[in-house]
Amino acid sequence: MSKSLAKQVEVLFDGDLLVFSICSAVEYKQKERAAQEEWEDSDWLEFLPSILRSVDSKIVAIMDRLGGTKYTVFFSCSNPDNFRTTVMPEYKLNRKDVWRPNNLKVAIAETARVHPSKSVIGLEADDLLAHYQKTDGSTVIVTLDKDLLQCRGAHYRWETQHEGEKFISVTGHGKLWMDIKCLKNKGGCGDTTHASRDNYVAASKSCQSCGTKLDSKNSKKEVKGNGALWFLYQCLIGDSTDGIMGCGTLTTQTYKSGPKAGTKYEKRKGVGSIAAFELLNPFLRYDSALAVVKAQYVKQFGGKWVTELLKQGRCLYMAKNINPDGLIQMWHYDHKVVEFFDAKLQELVYLD
Repeated sequence: MSKSLAKQVEVLFDGDLLVFSICSAVEYKQKERAAQEEWEDSDWLEFLPSILRSVDSKIVAIMDRLGGTKYTVFFSCSNPDNFRTTVMPEYKLNRKDVWRPNNLKVAIAETARVHPSKSVIGLEADDLLAHYQKTDGSTVIVTLDKDLLQCRGAHYRWETQHEGEKFISVTGHGKLWMDIKCLKNKGGCGDTTHASRDNYVAASKSCQSCGTKLDSKNSKKEVKGNGALWFLYQCLIGDSTDGIMGCGTLTTQTYKSGPKAGTKYEKRKGVGSIAAFELLNPFLRYDSALAVVKAQYVKQFGGKWVTELLKQGRCLYMAKNINPDGLIQMWHYDHKVVEFFDAKLQELVYLD
């Protein structure tokens, strides 16, 4: 039976990730052959029909699974128009050499043409998904992107090669927890403990299933979460995928020994994932946790903390508030301060 989330469900698809994941799955299998035969761009078009059929099938299957009554597929604007590149010029520059499927652009264009779709200048698909999401169960965000879990309401993550499907409901201020796995190949039992405020100290010291004493060698820790608390956690650790440093800076280091001795490399220096979790773990509310984040930015950046917190927070926050004139409300740590971004002018504006 279909796991319907409400009687009338509007399904909000992350078109960027949906099309990318299908293009990647089809084309990655052909990379070796393409290299051997020295394919040109036009040779990849052979796979476009199967990609588009897979996209159509995926949408139909998910609509059936969720009992959806209507849907929209959301896509990001072009990167130069993205408000985040004005807020942070280095945003996503680390992706310039990342592999992308050859059919991605045309597959996105064709999907947008065939299906109900939406794209808005200045915004990413994430922002639009957050804007149209409701908290009464009448909409559901469909994506694999963990960043969108900061948004309240219903979420669906489709099955992948590594994980089964997930239905997630985000309420209130959200929550943080840590999955601590007792590694079987290191003498443990293989079980995972979900640790939060009540059991984190005990769970981080010994496995709650077999009693094995845990350390960095025989356990694996992964922080997870959702809601506003998840957003604040990201403000501390950043997002390396998009080149966002969070409460940290990129420093140049030098290998002191081994075959790379003397070679320079870049490394982030700042609040790490475990430290961020331990800082925020005691708090249940956004305002209390925000005070902790602000204090860490003061410690890291001194007199520049306001500029850095606004820059990092605005790139990480889903800009869900868009006024009737199309102006995008920016996140601010002080809720009394209201600033907007004009995507056409590519600048901040202040309304009287």
